[in-house]
Amino acid sequence: MASSVDNSPCTVYEALAYGIPFLAARSGGVPELIDQADHDRVLFDCTTAALCKSLLRALEIGGGSARRHNRNRRRGWVVLVHQNARRYLTSRWTDPDP
Repeated sequence: MASSVDNSPCTVYEALAYGIPFLAARSGGVPELIDQADHDRVLFDCTTAALCKSLLRALEIGGGSARRHNRNRRRGWVVLVHQNARRYLTSRWTDPDP
């Protein structure tokens, strides 16, 4: 799945979220979505030969789901924003009695 020009395909997000086995083109932003340890198993270069090799390997040893890359990245950003929220906010109101 995933065309050679799709930068961040929903099909890859869905397969990762639901543990669905897949093979995807190693292009665009697809590799960034997948844990580095799973790249060789689920990604193929954008050539007919590489796709064929990946399909044959999956048929021989079975397919498997992949893990998302940096599962805690979003949690880290949320914590960071909350810890530093006051720096990023500007006051819309001014004190009428300074």
